[in-house]
Amino acid sequence: MKGVILHGGAGTRLRPLTYSGPKQLIPVANKPVSQYALEDLISAGIKDIAIILGETFPELGREHYGDGTKYGCKITYIYQGKPLGIAHAVSLCKDFVGEDPLHSLPRRQHATKRNKTIPRRIHQKQL
Repeated sequence: MKGVILHGGAGTRLRPLTYSGPKQLIPVANKPVSQYALEDLISAGIKDIAIILGETFPELGREHYGDGTKYGCKITYIYQGKPLGIAHAVSLCKDFVGEDPLHSLPRRQHATKRNKTIPRRIHQKQL
Protein backbone atom coordinates (compact mmCIF):
# COMPACT_ATOMS: atom_id res chain seq x y z
CA MET A 1 0.00 0.00 0.00
CA LYS A 2 1.22 3.50 -0.83
CA GLY A 3 0.42 6.90 0.60
CA VAL A 4 0.32 10.37 -0.91
CA ILE A 5 0.70 13.68 0.93
CA LEU A 6 -0.29 16.89 -0.84
CA HIS A 7 2.31 19.53 0.02
CA GLY A 8 1.34 22.34 -2.36
CA GLY A 9 -0.65 25.54 -2.47
CA ALA A 10 0.53 29.09 -2.08
CA GLY A 11 -0.65 29.65 1.50
CA THR A 12 -1.69 33.23 0.79
CA ARG A 13 -4.17 33.30 3.69
CA LEU A 14 -1.37 32.43 6.11
CA ARG A 15 0.89 35.33 5.21
CA PRO A 16 3.24 36.58 6.59
CA LEU A 17 4.01 33.05 7.87
CA THR A 18 4.36 31.70 4.32
CA TYR A 19 6.73 34.36 2.97
CA SER A 20 9.70 32.17 3.92
CA GLY A 21 8.36 28.62 3.46
CA PRO A 22 5.42 26.40 2.56
CA LYS A 23 2.38 26.34 4.82
CA GLN A 24 2.81 22.60 5.42
CA LEU A 25 6.08 23.23 7.25
CA ILE A 26 4.60 25.73 9.71
CA PRO A 27 5.14 24.14 13.14
CA VAL A 28 2.26 23.25 15.41
CA ALA A 29 3.33 21.85 18.80
CA ASN A 30 6.96 21.93 17.61
CA LYS A 31 6.29 19.80 14.53
CA PRO A 32 5.48 20.77 10.90
CA VAL A 33 1.80 20.24 10.08
CA SER A 34 2.59 17.81 7.25
CA GLN A 35 4.70 15.68 9.58
CA TYR A 36 1.53 14.69 11.43
CA ALA A 37 0.11 13.29 8.17
CA LEU A 38 3.38 11.46 7.47
CA GLU A 39 3.43 9.91 10.95
CA ASP A 40 -0.23 8.89 10.63
CA LEU A 41 0.48 7.05 7.38
CA ILE A 42 3.51 5.32 8.90
CA SER A 43 1.58 4.29 12.02
CA ALA A 44 -1.09 2.79 9.73
CA GLY A 45 1.60 0.62 8.13
CA ILE A 46 2.10 2.67 4.97
CA LYS A 47 5.84 2.98 4.37
CA ASP A 48 6.03 3.96 0.67
CA ILE A 49 4.94 7.60 0.51
CA ALA A 50 4.94 10.28 -2.18
CA ILE A 51 4.93 13.96 -1.31
CA ILE A 52 3.48 16.21 -4.00
CA LEU A 53 5.44 19.48 -3.85
CA GLY A 54 4.08 22.78 -5.11
CA GLU A 55 5.95 25.86 -6.29
CA THR A 56 6.32 27.47 -2.86
CA PHE A 57 9.80 26.57 -1.61
CA PRO A 58 9.69 22.88 -2.65
CA GLU A 59 13.34 22.50 -1.68
CA LEU A 60 12.47 23.13 1.98
CA GLY A 61 10.05 20.19 2.06
CA ARG A 62 12.63 17.94 0.45
CA GLU A 63 15.30 19.18 2.85
CA HIS A 64 13.10 18.56 5.90
CA TYR A 65 11.93 15.03 5.03
CA GLY A 66 14.91 13.77 3.02
CA ASP A 67 14.53 10.23 1.72
CA GLY A 68 12.34 9.24 4.68
CA THR A 69 14.97 7.12 6.44
CA LYS A 70 14.77 9.08 9.69
CA TYR A 71 11.00 8.45 9.76
CA GLY A 72 11.20 4.76 8.86
CA CYS A 73 9.70 5.09 5.38
CA LYS A 74 10.65 5.68 1.75
CA ILE A 75 9.69 9.09 0.35
CA THR A 76 9.31 9.87 -3.34
CA TYR A 77 8.92 13.50 -4.42
CA ILE A 78 6.62 14.56 -7.25
CA TYR A 79 6.65 18.19 -8.39
CA GLN A 80 3.32 19.80 -9.20
CA GLY A 81 4.75 23.24 -9.78
CA LYS A 82 1.95 25.75 -10.31
CA PRO A 83 -1.08 24.91 -8.13
CA LEU A 84 -3.81 23.62 -10.47
CA GLY A 85 -6.01 21.97 -7.86
CA ILE A 86 -6.19 18.76 -5.87
CA ALA A 87 -7.37 16.65 -8.84
CA HIS A 88 -4.31 17.73 -10.82
CA ALA A 89 -1.98 16.90 -7.92
CA VAL A 90 -3.54 13.46 -7.50
CA SER A 91 -3.29 12.77 -11.25
CA LEU A 92 0.47 13.41 -11.06
CA CYS A 93 0.94 10.43 -8.76
CA LYS A 94 -0.52 7.89 -11.23
CA ASP A 95 2.89 6.35 -12.00
CA PHE A 96 3.80 6.25 -8.31
CA VAL A 97 0.56 4.55 -7.25
CA GLY A 98 0.54 2.17 -10.22
CA GLU A 99 -1.98 -0.64 -9.78
CA ASP A 100 -2.35 -0.13 -6.02
CA PRO A 101 -5.68 1.33 -4.88
CA LEU A 102 -5.52 4.98 -3.90
CA HIS A 103 -6.65 5.54 -0.34
CA SER A 104 -7.71 9.04 0.55
CA LEU A 105 -8.16 10.60 3.94
CA PRO A 106 -10.76 13.36 4.33
CA ARG A 107 -9.30 16.74 5.25
CA ARG A 108 -8.42 17.19 8.90
CA GLN A 109 -9.04 13.52 9.66
CA HIS A 110 -6.01 11.55 10.73
CA ALA A 111 -5.33 8.01 11.73
CA THR A 112 -4.67 7.64 15.41
CA LYS A 113 -2.99 4.99 17.51
CA ARG A 114 -6.38 3.64 18.53
CA ASN A 115 -7.72 3.61 14.97
CA LYS A 116 -4.94 2.63 12.55
CA THR A 117 -7.37 1.32 9.94
CA ILE A 118 -8.81 4.65 8.77
CA PRO A 119 -6.73 4.87 5.55
CA ARG A 120 -7.65 1.30 4.64
CA ARG A 121 -11.41 1.75 5.00
CA ILE A 122 -12.24 4.84 2.99
CA HIS A 123 -12.46 5.79 -0.70
CA GLN A 124 -10.69 3.14 -2.73
CA LYS A 125 -10.45 4.28 -6.34
CA GLN A 126 -8.19 3.29 -9.19
CA LEU A 127 -6.50 6.20 -10.95
